[in-house]
Amino acid sequence: MFSRAPIPANLGDCAREPIHIPGSIQPHGYLFVLNEADLTLIAISENAAAVLGAAAADLIGQRIAEVLVSATAGQLDDAIRSATDEIAVRVCFRQQAEHTQWDAFVHRSSGMILLELMVASTPSDRAEVPFGSVRSAVERIRLCKSAQGACEVLAKEIRGLTGFDRVMVYRFDPDWNGEVIAEDRAGGVASYNGHAFPAADIPEQARALYVRNTVRQIPDARYTPCPINPATCPSTGLPIDLSAVTLRSVSPVHLEYLANMGVAASMSVSIVRAERLWALVACHHSAPRQLPYFVLQYCDLLARAMAWFLDADERTANSDCVATARRLETEIAAPAIADKDYRERLGVIAPAMLALTKSQGIAIHDGRTVWAVGRRPANEEIQALVGWLCSTGEDRVTTDHLSDRFAAAKRYAGDSSGIAALKFAGGWIVWFRAEWGHTLTWAGEPGKLSPKGGRISPRKSFASWQQRITGRSRPWTATDLFAVEEIHMLILRAIMADQMRSLAESEHALTVAKNRAEEASRVKSRFLANISHELRTPLNSIIGFSDLIKADTTGSVTPETIEHAALINESGWHLLSLVNTLLDLSKIEAGKYELYPESFDPGEVIGEVARSLGVTMKETGIHLRIPKLTGLPVLVADRRAVRQILLNLLSNAVKFTGRAGEVSVDAETVDRGLRLTVTDSGIGMSNEMLSRVGRPFEQADNTINRGGEGTGLGLALTRSLVELHGGTMGISSVEGSGTSVTVTLPLEGPPHALAQVAADG
Repeated sequence: MFSRAPIPANLGDCAREPIHIPGSIQPHGYLFVLNEADLTLIAISENAAAVLGAAAADLIGQRIAEVLVSATAGQLDDAIRSATDEIAVRVCFRQQAEHTQWDAFVHRSSGMILLELMVASTPSDRAEVPFGSVRSAVERIRLCKSAQGACEVLAKEIRGLTGFDRVMVYRFDPDWNGEVIAEDRAGGVASYNGHAFPAADIPEQARALYVRNTVRQIPDARYTPCPINPATCPSTGLPIDLSAVTLRSVSPVHLEYLANMGVAASMSVSIVRAERLWALVACHHSAPRQLPYFVLQYCDLLARAMAWFLDADERTANSDCVATARRLETEIAAPAIADKDYRERLGVIAPAMLALTKSQGIAIHDGRTVWAVGRRPANEEIQALVGWLCSTGEDRVTTDHLSDRFAAAKRYAGDSSGIAALKFAGGWIVWFRAEWGHTLTWAGEPGKLSPKGGRISPRKSFASWQQRITGRSRPWTATDLFAVEEIHMLILRAIMADQMRSLAESEHALTVAKNRAEEASRVKSRFLANISHELRTPLNSIIGFSDLIKADTTGSVTPETIEHAALINESGWHLLSLVNTLLDLSKIEAGKYELYPESFDPGEVIGEVARSLGVTMKETGIHLRIPKLTGLPVLVADRRAVRQILLNLLSNAVKFTGRAGEVSVDAETVDRGLRLTVTDSGIGMSNEMLSRVGRPFEQADNTINRGGEGTGLGLALTRSLVELHGGTMGISSVEGSGTSVTVTLPLEGPPHALAQVAADG
């Protein structure tokens, strides 16, 4: 296979020529255009009208059965309606005395039937080319070891069937240039084997017709076209489309092209793969030559056998790719390297990956870093290349001439003239092919045109003309790209395996950390439970004995001792409260704190707490403002916990409010919840202080010392109790202007209480 040439060939007239609507046919057959509904004549080739001895205009509107008769049993109309373009209907002209038989082929198009007639073969014709020889030819193609060998067999077999002077297999590249890759010819006939032909020699619309009409013959390239009368469809006024008609007249430019090559008769057979023209079998003869249609069909069968061979050969190559890729994947999963980074593992099989894809280098860009082996650009150039790949908006980019699309690639064309790049979630995998410097031999200088009569004419010379090709790699074949896809998936699986291993390691580390944290929490809870139990007994004794001393009425205890006992009693109660708070916090953290929801009036609890703090507030001169406590909705909650929440909030407010200050409690209903707000006019807090509020054993302001009361446990316990109820707590404060703490509790009760209500029905 050769690389495309940079030399333009502008056969502009040929490329724009409407060759599917020439308005005429070749004269070695006849054409009838019928209305599909009633099989009446719409148009007729003028040579057929001459045979019928009437003007074409006089024949329009007649039924086809008035013109032709079936040469076999059955009605002609039925035969035409059931026929296809591959199975002929044997017919005769009614006016011909000798009753020469013709093969009629049916083509349907836009409400019309195009019936083309070609001379029927005789038993003696078929005896000269027995089907057994064709079957043997198919078998010889099937047994070939390579595509090249199969093409050589095909050229030889078709020349044997047709008797043409020269038969060439003319293969197309991705840009539709052609190269003769196999040839069989008679002695003394010029050879084009190994020669290239520019894409302009067979323009796009001609290639499309070669896919539709896989066999095409020109028995005499010097023929005079036979017009169709009328040349337009009466119902649409448009030219009649002859795309499916084998007799369709040939472009004058192509006839001149053949004349310049010294070709008097030609035939082409298309090799079509996946609905794409892969190659043409081009047959040339130095004198007029017409073949029976069954020979054309035999040639078509051989071309199809060639396509089947190529498909099977490609499938075999693809299967080999899969097997190799699986073996390589097994290699990088070996225990000795399985736990290494995927780049290290890929490095072990890099030579095999490059060999399988016929590449010289590979780079993996994961979005940040580059890993590369083999012949390839420098890492910073790969970074720039990936940037360009991302800008294309494509998921895959394949080219054998990278610098055509990415100008910066000219700097490293020697190492990387071609690439096959595939995108993945994290970046790009790019395969590199080095420059393939070679000399291309053209059949005539491409692009050298001959002006003639004000239009473009094909070149007159087909002498060998050589061109040095640089800056290009070998083209990527379908099998090469299949191999690239397979290795691409292997690499992605290797990357994914690394990610899964890393994820598993992270998950294990998280599990270990979680277990350790849970164990630490359990140890702490046990410690707090034990220490609380051990402290309660002596504290109860201290409180009890201090109560006895305070209550002495015998006069045996001095006033000073009674005062000291009162201080001991107060400190004991404070320590006991602290121990109870610690125990409650440990239970909450261990998930063992139980709420006992009940329905109650929250106003009652607010009043209870206010009364319990009344004495302290009077002593400090703090004014307590509370709302009207009637009319509040019923709250479902743990009454003891709600009392603790309010007590902690009010105690804190009193603690940090100076003498003659004010503390207020507000209660209101909001969105199926009860909002309680405790506001003080105390010292307030800065933003930095607010960030530490509620942390156990930490005061918002460590400079404040209230006799050991600033542990932060009260607010920590308050927040935990609120959250256990499914509520929220928020704090706002302005330094020097006071603090406001807001607690919102759901009226329906804690989440687990709701679940229990639902379960109870």
